[in-house]
Parts: sequence; C-alpha cells; structure tokens
Amino acid sequence: MSTQDCKGAFAAVFATNKGKELASAIDACSPKCACQHNTVSEYSIGPIGDDEYLIRLVISPQHVRIKKTATTPKDGVLSQAESSGMSIFRDSASNEELKAVAEKLVNGARSNGNAKAGLFGVLRFRCGDARDYFPDDEEDPVYCIYDTAKADLPSHGDTFQRVNGFDQPRRDLRRKGLFSVLEKTFVPVDKFRDGLLASLAPPSGQ
Repeated sequence: MSTQDCKGAFAAVFATNKGKELASAIDACSPKCACQHNTVSEYSIGPIGDDEYLIRLVISPQHVRIKKTATTPKDGVLSQAESSGMSIFRDSASNEELKAVAEKLVNGARSNGNAKAGLFGVLRFRCGDARDYFPDDEEDPVYCIYDTAKADLPSHGDTFQRVNGFDQPRRDLRRKGLFSVLEKTFVPVDKFRDGLLASLAPPSGQ
C-alpha cells in the first residue's frame, strides 16, 4: 500500500471506530501490518523505524507485581494492543511531551477512582524486537507498530496485535510471548530520565 492509501485508510478507521473494535478495524485496513513502514498520520514526522526505541508508560496497578524488593510488569501491560491500541512514544519524545501525557493519564485514572494508579515505570524497547516477534508456528507479523502522531503528541504511536481470525487463547499466547521479550526492558520510574516523572509515582505504600 502507498503512503497516501495508508493515510486515507487510517483516517477513515479512526473516524469511525473507537474503543475495543479498533484493533480489528486496523487489522482489516492494514493486512499483515502492510502500513507500518508508511506514514499514517498527517502530524507524523515519519514512519517508526525498526531501530528506534519506544516507550510504553506503565500506570495501572493491574499491570505490575509489587514486592518489597522490586516492582515488575505483567503481560497485561500489552493487552490494549488487542483492542483499543497500545499507546507508545518514540524515545525522541521531549521531556515536556512525556510529562504532559503522563500527568494526564495518572490524574485521569485517579479521578476515576483508581487511587493506587501512578507511573510505576516504562517499557523502553527497540521497535524491531516487537515487530520481529511471532510464535514458532506462525510466519506472518503478529504485532504492528504505527506512527499515529497527534497535533499535541508528535511522538505518539500505537501498537496493535493482528486479531482477525484468531481466538483469545492465541492472542494470549502471543501476548505472553512478546512479553517474554520485552519484560527485561522495564525501567522503574525513579530511574527513567533521571527521575523526570518520579513525582507521578503511585502513592507511598501502594
């Protein structure tokens, strides 16, 4: 597909699909991740390259294991890729952009009654490591990463699992498989960018 075709297809999908059906709609308009090496957003600075590093903010308490010695992520941190899209940010994102979006997400979660929410840390991973992952019994791409930049979030992207025609056990297997690759890339909030977002850590004792 051409860049223009991809831009048009994604614009139509985002205009008419919301929530949990978005991954299916993206899978239909970009079969086998056909558009991931094209620009798909009018605000994009260019497609996300395989060698770029990406940042996934980890905010939900449901996505981490909290122990006395350390906090570590769970595979659920990747689950939105199967529905509404898993937001990621280019590693080149400015401190201001990351802080603004992290504050918005944490404050939104807390205002919705999730008092334990906070920024636990980030997954900081190489794009190609996610794109190149697939189970041993599959040959086609499983996870697609697109540059879904927005006017106020120029470094924004989305990760989608290819879901059409695959049941939940298969989706779970893929998620756990990719997580086994990305789990080691977790950076605690106090270690990320010299503590830039440490003030957004979960409340003490949570």
